Order: sequence, then C-alpha cells, then structure tokens
Amino acid sequence: MSSSSLDAQSVPTLGSTKQFANDELKPYVDAAKAGATDSGTFLNSVNNGEQVLEAAWETGVNAEIEAIVGGVNNSDTVNNVNVYKDAVRAQLELQKQQAKNQWIADVNAYIQAELQIFLATLSQNTSNNVTSTNTNAVNTINPTVQTVTTTPAAQATNPAQAAQSYYQGTQLWDSKWQDLLNKQNTWEQNSLNAIQNGILQWNQSITGLENDKLAYLNGIEQTKAQWLANKQLIANAQSQMRNALQSTITNIRSQENQLKTNASSDPSLTSVFGDMDELLEDLQDALNSNASLGTLAQTLGNFFQSQITNATAKADYWNITKWQETYATQTVAYSQIVGNSSISCTNYEGSGCNNVASGNRSIVYNSNGSVYGWRASSGSLVYQSDETGTVGQGSYGSSAYIENSHEMPPFLVPV
Repeated sequence: MSSSSLDAQSVPTLGSTKQFANDELKPYVDAAKAGATDSGTFLNSVNNGEQVLEAAWETGVNAEIEAIVGGVNNSDTVNNVNVYKDAVRAQLELQKQQAKNQWIADVNAYIQAELQIFLATLSQNTSNNVTSTNTNAVNTINPTVQTVTTTPAAQATNPAQAAQSYYQGTQLWDSKWQDLLNKQNTWEQNSLNAIQNGILQWNQSITGLENDKLAYLNGIEQTKAQWLANKQLIANAQSQMRNALQSTITNIRSQENQLKTNASSDPSLTSVFGDMDELLEDLQDALNSNASLGTLAQTLGNFFQSQITNATAKADYWNITKWQETYATQTVAYSQIVGNSSISCTNYEGSGCNNVASGNRSIVYNSNGSVYGWRASSGSLVYQSDETGTVGQGSYGSSAYIENSHEMPPFLVPV
C-alpha cells in the first residue's frame, strides 16, 4: 500500500502502554502461595489478580487514545477531519494491541515461573509430611517385642511356664508384626497419593501452559487480522478517493472543452483556462504515477491558494485603483460642451436677437445628465432651453433664429 497523508500522520507513541512489572502481581502471588494447596487454587488466585491489573492497563490506554483522537483537527480538500481521526485511531489501536500482547506474554512468563516454585515447595512439603508420618509410625511399634524376643529363658523354668511364655510372646510378636505391616501399608499409600497428586498437578500445569500459549497465539492472530482489516480499510478509502478525483478531472475537462469551443472566437476568454489546464495536467500526472493522497491534496491546496491570492489582488485593483480612475474620468466628462448652436436674426427690426448676439453658442451636457440648447419664442426671445427630453445624449448641433418677429422652433440634431 502506498504511503499517503493518512499513513504519514504524525501519530504520537502511546505513553500509557507501560511494560509489565513483576512487583505489580507479586502481592497476589504471595497470597496464593500462602493459601493454596494445589496448582488449580494457586492459578485461580493469581489469574484474578492478573485480570485486575489488565483492566487497569486497558482503562489507562483507552483514555489516552480518546484524548489524542479528540485533539485531531486536520483536514484537506480530499479528506475531512473524521477520515483523519479514523486513521489516527487505527494506528493507535495497533500500538495498543502490540503492547498488550507483550504485556500478556510477560505476565504469563512470570506466573509460570512462580507456579514452578510453588509446585516444588508443595512437593517438598508433601514428601516431608510422608517421611514424618512414616517415622512416627515406626516409632509407635511397642518396644516390648524386642524385650520378649531377646530375653533368655531361665534355666529353672518348667516346661509349662516356658510354653506359656512362648505362646504369649508369639501372640505379642504377631500383633506387633501386624501393626508394622499396617504402618508400612499406610506409608506406601501416602507415598502413592503424594505421587499421584504431584502428577495430577503437573498435568494441570502443563495444560495451563498450553492454554496460555494458545491464547497468546490467538491474540497474535487477532492483532494480525485487525491490522490487515485496518490496512484494507485505508486502501479502500484511498482507492475511492482516487476514483472520485479521476471522475472529477474527466468531468471538468469535458465542460472546459465545451466552454473553449463556445468561446473560441474570443482569445480573451480562452486565455483564462490556462491555470485550470495546468492544474488538471498536474493532477492527472500525479494519479498516473500513483502519487500519495498527500501530494494530490497539496497540489489542490497550492492551486486554490494561488487563486485566492489572484482574486484578492484583482478585487483590490477594481475596488481601489480602477474605481479611482473611473471616478476621475466621470468627473472630467461632466459639464462638457457637446455641440454648437448658430444664432441669427432675419428681417428683424431692432438690435440683435433679444440682446443675444448672433453667432455660435455652445450646446452643453451638464453633470446632471441634461442637455441645454437654444430656442426662439414668441415675444422675439432667444433663450437657452433644457432639451433633454427631446433628444438623446451625445454631441449635437442646432440653430435658432427669428424672422419678421415670428417664432421659429429650434433645431437640435445629433452629429
């Protein structure tokens, strides 16, 4: 799987995944040694302590993972913040599982070592108890047996007394001999029971070791399966993102080609596609070379930042520089002369045209948008008149004159 911005996230090493220390479990081991009489009781007591320690370990690590994931706020043009959170969580969970497997392996090794010490002590105690029992049994044999069998017969003993003594001695000997046989049988039975118990406990210990080994191997397999699942999840997300980006590039190219065709007659329009063409080519090259998603995101980010910079510069130009230029142009354009008017009087008695000298007069376009020309009215008046409503804007020419004291209309025509 290729690296990407998700794979390359700066994920901290978990600080709460501390290694197992023998001293943590030792109080439980000492208590089990003091109270257990067989391996099963010993292991139950120690395993209960191990479960307490493991739960505390899990709680601490999970709290640290949630704190780290909660602080992730990364995002880019391709991945939102939840994608980054999932990627960071997956890597932290992998760290946790690896550390936990080692922790469990160290715990099991310590437990098995202490179990062997416990069994050796238990076996020695059992042997000592059997030896002590047998010694006590032998010591309880009535010493009169020796007295009876070793006392010489008196020379003066009559046959009846001798027979009686022999008979009594034989009975006592048989009784003591039977007692000795019973003691021997008890000793043998105790020894056999001790051996059988030792073998049973040994077998139980071996079974426990095999179960622990199987659990450890299963844990490794589960970790491997989880890692592969996370790897596949990330690979699928990358593939979906690449496919979506390729589809977007194809659609943009299609729309851009259509726009280029429609605007082909205007070079000023077709020139604006340059930046987009360059972006699409860079993205396509990156996809073809199987570049990381981080590289693709960086390419998009650089393009958008460049567009923001260009747009800001153009906005500043139009909002400040160009506005000032336009305002200055409009100010100069107001109140300008847009045409000439010819004023004359024909067959009119009097001086001038109502004191308006004959000749050229200006037609004016004022700042309020009105156009002022000239008119001749009844009463032999020639005067300046607002003609905005009767003409369009532009440059104009007109003439106004008086003949025989009759009013003549003005003439304003666009030129």
